[in-house]
Amino acid sequence: MKQFIFSLSLFLLASHSSFAQSTEVKDPKAHAVLERLSSNIKQTSSLYATFSFRLENKDQGIDEVQKGSFKLKGSKYSILLEDYEIVSDGQTRWLFMKEVGEVQVEDAAISEEAEELMNPSKIFSIHKYGFKYKHLGKKQVNGKLCDVVKLFPEKPGEKPYHTITVFIDQNSMLYKAKIAAKDGNKFTYTLNKVTKNISLQPSAFTFDTSKASEVIDLR
Repeated sequence: MKQFIFSLSLFLLASHSSFAQSTEVKDPKAHAVLERLSSNIKQTSSLYATFSFRLENKDQGIDEVQKGSFKLKGSKYSILLEDYEIVSDGQTRWLFMKEVGEVQVEDAAISEEAEELMNPSKIFSIHKYGFKYKHLGKKQVNGKLCDVVKLFPEKPGEKPYHTITVFIDQNSMLYKAKIAAKDGNKFTYTLNKVTKNISLQPSAFTFDTSKASEVIDLR
């Protein structure tokens, strides 16, 4: 579950970068592409997107696909998946596990790690969170011309993955992200449709606990 949410937050998005080797420390082209993405999101009051998620592990014969959607407004977000629902109003976070009918309630800012794992806004400024990066050129992906940037953690020993590759379209919007984990898992996220500056009511970022058969309050 956490691997999925972690890779989601890195896809949907926040993280800043530099490289171990001098030729890769500050790739100006990669930096410019990532900054345009970050600026684009900062100028957006709200966001709604549908996405697909693919998990592959050839050694274990795993190839699974899930679809979902998310809403984002400032520090508030709502993620709807087939098996989970994650909602935060910026103060409180609800994690609803549909299969067992359980919802966990915790402070949204309980820890920096939890926020990075859960908050989808993080991906849109991914280069600001301890990454090195390099521009790999442009590539056509499903009819979209994208800038391809590969990111590497500055402290790889502390992370469960070794590379993240992002594909950013010519409208400075994230289209796809690929995360290569150390355990052999490969996560691919694709933003299928993005709508900016939509009207979102406060109720979009709260969870009705009556939907759950069990409420576990961790605050």
